[in-house]
Amino acid sequence: EDLNDFTDSLNPADNLRTEFVEQALGFTNRAERVFDGLDPPTSVTFLPDLSDSSNSTEADPAPFEFVIASNSASDLTLRLNGEHVEIVDNLTGILLARQALSQTSEIIIHGVDNVDDTLTVDFSNGLIKAPIIFHGGDLGFDSLVFRGDGKSSVDYTAIGTDSAMMQITGRHASTSLSFTGLEPVTFSNLASLTFNTNDPSIFADSTASSTPGIDIITIDSPAAGQNRINGTSGGKVFENVTFFDIATVTIDLGLNDTTNNQDDQVTIDTSGLIATGLQNLIINTGNGQDEIILQSGVTMPVAGGSLTVNGGDGDDSLVIHNGSTADITFNGGNGTDTILFDSTSVTSVSLAGATISQTEFIDFSSTNGSGLRQTLQMDSTTTQDTSGLVLQNFTVG
Repeated sequence: EDLNDFTDSLNPADNLRTEFVEQALGFTNRAERVFDGLDPPTSVTFLPDLSDSSNSTEADPAPFEFVIASNSASDLTLRLNGEHVEIVDNLTGILLARQALSQTSEIIIHGVDNVDDTLTVDFSNGLIKAPIIFHGGDLGFDSLVFRGDGKSSVDYTAIGTDSAMMQITGRHASTSLSFTGLEPVTFSNLASLTFNTNDPSIFADSTASSTPGIDIITIDSPAAGQNRINGTSGGKVFENVTFFDIATVTIDLGLNDTTNNQDDQVTIDTSGLIATGLQNLIINTGNGQDEIILQSGVTMPVAGGSLTVNGGDGDDSLVIHNGSTADITFNGGNGTDTILFDSTSVTSVSLAGATISQTEFIDFSSTNGSGLRQTLQMDSTTTQDTSGLVLQNFTVG
């Protein structure tokens, strides 16, 4: 059927709505519509309207849907500009699509299979008060970059090997963002970020895990001034999360704990905590026999904060491989909890400025199990709000 003849039969408002065209021509989805040549041969396609949807005559808000239609890598930014939501091509600076925020019920962006797509969600001009969904597509190396306004907070939950959902809270409003089919995620310019592991039994792309609740996390650094959270939850890999320019980061591993599967491990590797702007890192392991491993000394990038470990119930341990650490709070919770200095080379250890609560043992061991000749330094700012603290494998001489 000739498209021009068909659209002449519609009223002016319907003539601009692609769903009417799709229904009449039998297209089953928007991506099919793009690749069957209904739209002009540009690198991207703005849906649902064939023009600036700010001119929509509909009274009710409608989805702002955008399909990337390019066979080469794309790099786009979603941003707020005044009263409009815009999508900009970062490679060319061209404005690709826009829609009035007041007329937007949700924002849906579709990547292309087998192509590397990058989407930057930029809240530096204000919070976009509409749910955002980004489908990266199959294969390819698709990534999400989230840039806040310095005052908002993000609560992030990993729900699959390439999927997550998050709640963004600003001073006066909140919104949500979810994604599928992505690889790395990067956050910056936030007041706080909370990273949660979730029960792998609800992973969208897998069956129930045999070990739900067991989280194995490593914090390393992909680049100068950045830290990265990566690892597995219930034996299944979750998407890497990189962060910088965020004052407080919380890692919460207790949401997926079950009675027999709740023993977590968090390792801060030799890179240390180097993310610019980081003042406080809080690790909540939940219940179980949890282990926190520091492969080097820890000093927060921004003075006045601390690394805080909340072990919960169970026999928890804080293992320090380098003999000197500062700015640390270890709350063992109920159970037999231990701070273990495990090294063969250092001769002195420091817990200067530390807070130690509900902790039964400070253990000085080497890798061969023998006691070391060491000096334990606890300055006047060290707080020990526990009774019966015992030093093990400690030799003076």
